[in-house]
Amino acid sequence: MTKSGNVWTATNVSFGAAANQRFKFDVTGDWSTNYGGTGLTGTAALAGADIAVASNTTYTITFNEATKQYTATPTTPAATFNVSGTVTGAAVSGVTITAGTKTATTDAAGQYTLTGLPNGVYTITATKAGSTFTPATRSATVASANLTAQNFVSTVPQAQSVTIKFAEWQSASSYSIHTWNGLSGTVPMTYEGFFNNRHWWTVTLTNVPSTFGFTFTNSNGNWDTADRAFSQQGATLFVLSGSATVSTTRP
Repeated sequence: MTKSGNVWTATNVSFGAAANQRFKFDVTGDWSTNYGGTGLTGTAALAGADIAVASNTTYTITFNEATKQYTATPTTPAATFNVSGTVTGAAVSGVTITAGTKTATTDAAGQYTLTGLPNGVYTITATKAGSTFTPATRSATVASANLTAQNFVSTVPQAQSVTIKFAEWQSASSYSIHTWNGLSGTVPMTYEGFFNNRHWWTVTLTNVPSTFGFTFTNSNGNWDTADRAFSQQGATLFVLSGSATVSTTRP
């Protein structure tokens, strides 16, 4: 290194192709007094950590012996590599794959390639509306080579349905269920019969979300007084008039 004032400078410092390239500052020549740091710029610490740099890259490195400030500035572009894989399962095309700042979209065969990734550890994610993926994320280490077989399996959750049965509180020619907070609308119910000393009405709702609110109204223009919440308690639910309790067995 050459010195100007308090600043030492080394130019054209080239690092090799192996992973985990790094450096420190040796003040005495025997490493009895040395400085390390974190990141490509900062304040070096006595006996600090090795400073990581990219493989296959040339740097200009400076060290201020008074303030212990240092820099490591790349003077050649860092080498980059590709990460590729395949999405299989229910939905394979049009899946967005992300790693760091890089994104790619799968083709009709579910294949993707992320380009331009320097050495490092990346979290890879796959996303597509209406689909879930296994694994949810992948951890991939790029170490001076292209990385393949970073695969995902997609599934499309089946549409959820729920049957809701309601015990009427007054005689009416018809009852309806009214929903909100995730599922909006009013759906007519069908008279089911007389069970457990109560008249019951039933309706099956399809393509329902994981949660929604509901209550009941009848042809007399009256509303039940209690609000309920569906939260995937079961496939068939039972509700009594005036009660917010949702049961999975008929009361």
